[in-house]
Amino acid sequence: DVNEERLTAIYEAELARHTDAYELEVVKRRTREIAQKIQSTPLAIYECAWLECGLNPFTVRKDQVAAGWIQFTRVGLSGIRHEGQAVSFDQVLYACKRRDIQLMMNLTEIYLTTHYHIAGERPLNNTIDLYLALFAPASIGAPHNKVIYQGRNNPAYYLNKGLDGWYITQTGDGRQQIFRKEAACDGAITIWEMYLALEAKKDRLVSTYLNK
Repeated sequence: DVNEERLTAIYEAELARHTDAYELEVVKRRTREIAQKIQSTPLAIYECAWLECGLNPFTVRKDQVAAGWIQFTRVGLSGIRHEGQAVSFDQVLYACKRRDIQLMMNLTEIYLTTHYHIAGERPLNNTIDLYLALFAPASIGAPHNKVIYQGRNNPAYYLNKGLDGWYITQTGDGRQQIFRKEAACDGAITIWEMYLALEAKKDRLVSTYLNK
């Protein structure tokens, strides 16, 4: 029952824990600008970033496979260009190491607008559609049981294994709750599981702030 304005404020409060005042204002401003360019909302972008990097724009995975605000990967950056030049993963690592928030948001804008065009310039104000636009634009609007990543030996599945195994169950008082179990991981990640992972992580963050 929390409205979009309050949710956005919660995400920005969490963002402030990982950034200084200058970095925070840059991310907030650029997120609003990028959202307009891809027919999205700041909230949708924050929700995707929360799942990807915990709202720390300079996060680098321990295995160096992904880094930055939306966890760029070498494969994901393939074909992404700016002013005729390929955007490289080294640029992302540089931005993380130097805490260059302007460069990080520039790279984010290039990436998101490129994928917005790949997705046919359809509105991406729905968080799951925006998330799919990042990694599987051809699957936007597909049935909820559509498999996005499959195969336990598939690098793409392994990188996103945390999205597998999510499901909804009824509690004793008739409410629905989202759960994840290793036993439910079947080696195939569906759109529905992505959505549940987004909602579950959002719920944990929002509950923390509302219960203070």
